[in-house]
Formats: sequence, structure tokens, C-alpha cells
Amino acid sequence: MPDGSGVPFQRDLTRKQKAALIVQLLITDGQRMALSQLPDEVQLELTRQLAGLGIVDRVTMDAVIDEFVTELDAMGLSGPQGMGAALTTLSSHLSPSAASRIKEELSGGDPWPVIAALPEHDLARIMQREAVEVGAITLSKLPIPKAAEVLGLIHGSLARRITYAMSFTAGVQADTVNDIGRALLMDYGATEVPVFNAPAPTRLGEILTASRSGTRDAVLEELRQEDDAFASEVRRAIFTFSDIPARIAPPDMPKLAKAMAQPDLVRALAATGDAREVTDYILGNMSKRMAAQLSEEIAELPPMTAAEAEDAQNLMMTAVRELVDSGEITLVRKMEEA
Repeated sequence: MPDGSGVPFQRDLTRKQKAALIVQLLITDGQRMALSQLPDEVQLELTRQLAGLGIVDRVTMDAVIDEFVTELDAMGLSGPQGMGAALTTLSSHLSPSAASRIKEELSGGDPWPVIAALPEHDLARIMQREAVEVGAITLSKLPIPKAAEVLGLIHGSLARRITYAMSFTAGVQADTVNDIGRALLMDYGATEVPVFNAPAPTRLGEILTASRSGTRDAVLEELRQEDDAFASEVRRAIFTFSDIPARIAPPDMPKLAKAMAQPDLVRALAATGDAREVTDYILGNMSKRMAAQLSEEIAELPPMTAAEAEDAQNLMMTAVRELVDSGEITLVRKMEEA
């Protein structure tokens, strides 16, 4: 807007007005802004500033944009706002004990909300390991429904002693209760992170599933001689080519077929030799047209060696494992697992 001499002048805006102007420009440009993540008061103030902004001349607008770009270029890093956001950012990198202490700070120094959020079985473990007086205080600090569930997990005589000890808790000082809570939080509040993502029988079963049959059979025989119970668990975790009819539901068979290149699928189906049950099951759960086409291609294949047949079957097993890992199919439980 020009002054009396006809020369445009720059309008003075507050930082809040400048912020509102930048938001308006970005929205006008079609940018999506996560304003809903801001505190309500900030959203309200932004709305007020935008409503009172009025007409802004081109010179002022260009100056605000230049200032915004300059500040943006000078900004090296924007850290998370507040301890809660910082904990979320670092959660996967902190030690369990450090995370527990930060959670305690976030709860205002009161450790009991964090302890009360522990699973019922972990709370029952505290009752079974600590003195009955500590158990009585812990039980008293839990929400009533959770306290009832925890009490149900404790053996009769111990449960009676803990509940009787509650009669002596009336005179306990608040500082003592908080000290007990902090000590429990240090000992039990850190969630143990498993080193492996599955139990040993499952891990070994997956390894043997991907192994050649000779290796698999030899290892299982050795395990049976050393520990028959462990060997049985491993065998239940093994998923072989012959398990397909029992472990993969008929509606999932087309997904398996689509997951493989057709030449690999044909070779795997031809690799069953005289044992046609797997091939018949797979073809029987496809469309008639697809089944007929695959059958023709299988008939045209030359005979395979035992090693070639096993390699072809392993390609199908790899496809099955990838489908299971992605959640596209779920294996049916074996009868002995039910």
C-alpha cells in the first residue's frame, strides 16, 4: 500500500501475525498442515491472529516470506518438545532402567502409576518375591479391579498373609510408601527385552525347514537321542513340503501360486514324484483353467534329479514363509498342537 508519495511501504506485523500469514500462504498453496497436533490454545490463537490479519500488501508479504525462509535455512535441528515427546523419540534406544526412571519423572515423581500399569502376572511376581508388608502396600496402591485379579494369581497361604498385613498399613508414612514404590520400579519396572524374537524350538524348526532333508533328518535324530522332548517341539515347528495339505487352508492356495514365478511353481508341483498328494491338493484348490494349464506344463517337464526336486520344493517353502511373515496367510495348527 503506497504512502502519500506513491511509494509502497512495509507493514509492521507481530511474530504471531507473521506465523498466521505463513500458515495462510501454505494452505492457499495446497499444503496439508498437521495443525490438530498443536495444543488447543495454540490453535485458537492462530485462528484469532488469522482472523484479524486483514489485507496484507505485497511488500509486507514478500518481506515475511524472506524472513521465514532465512530462519528456516538457519535452523539446524528441531528437537522434540517436552519429556514425553523426547521419550517417544528415544524409546527404542534407551536402556529399560533409564526408560523406567524417565517414566517416573513424567508421572510427577510418583512411581505407583507406573507400577500399577505392569501386567497382572508381573505384579503377582512382586508379591511372591517381596516381604508380605511390601505386597500389602503394593496391593493397596492398585486399582480395585486389578488388585482383585492379582490376588487371584497368588497362592492361598501367601494371599492370606498379604491381606492380613494390609491391616497394619494405615500408619505407614507417605514417604515410606513412595520409597518402596521407587525401589520396586527399579527392580521390576524395566521390561525385559528378549534377545531372540522366538523360542529356541521355533528358531531351530525354521532353520531345519530351510535345510535339505538329509541334514534335517540327521539333526532331528541326534536331538531325539539327547533330549526327546525338545526334539518333539522342534519337529512341531518344522514345516515341510509334505505338510502343505494339512497346514495351508484351501482359500490360501491361490495366494501361494501368485507368489511364485510360474516356472518355479511348475517345477515344485512336478517335484512330488510318486507322492501326488501335495500336487493334487494345490491344483484342486485353483481354478479349473489354471489347474489344467499347470498340469500340461508339468507333463512336459523332463525328469528331475532328487537334488533338483528338493531345490524346487524349497522355492515353494520360501514363498510360504514369506507369505506367513507378511501376514497374508496363516498356517493351520498341527493336530498335536491343538
